[in-house]
Amino acid sequence: MSNYTAVETSELVRWLYRDFMLGREGPSTHTQDFLFKLNDQALVLRKLYLTDIGDPPDLALRRIGPDGAAWDTERDDFQPPTDGQNLGTVYWQGWDGEGFGDRSAQVYARKQGEGSGGSLHFATTPVDGHEPVDRLTIGADGLFDLGDTPLDTDEKGVYVLVRVHGQLAKLRLELL
Repeated sequence: MSNYTAVETSELVRWLYRDFMLGREGPSTHTQDFLFKLNDQALVLRKLYLTDIGDPPDLALRRIGPDGAAWDTERDDFQPPTDGQNLGTVYWQGWDGEGFGDRSAQVYARKQGEGSGGSLHFATTPVDGHEPVDRLTIGADGLFDLGDTPLDTDEKGVYVLVRVHGQLAKLRLELL
């Protein structure tokens, strides 16, 4: 005798094509232990642990194709990302009283050049701002780009302001 309940195929299909939740029911869909939101194609998790024995675990953000490509594109029609395309983003948001507000900070990668070349971007949102601004980029060539970081100049040279152990300091630059 089976411990399983027979389900009509049409009932199973209806059940599979809807939001799916496991765990405690929170006050909103933003606070579930586990929720798959079908229409948003989003997975909401309270915590995520990646563990492996003998090898380090991997977390991969992968991209196929151009912006706006259909999710059901056939494998034979896959295209590589083009130069400058965002390959994936990790970002942080805080609750603003009514919903999750603008992004406070983000780290993302862009395709750069040929092959697997890429750049890594670190961005933060200014106080009273609404969009993260790139503060530091590491290019495919390994060089750092400080973007629009304000420079300080005097008769001795050009400086970038940095914090060292909470103290503001000037780092002297030699421009090439």
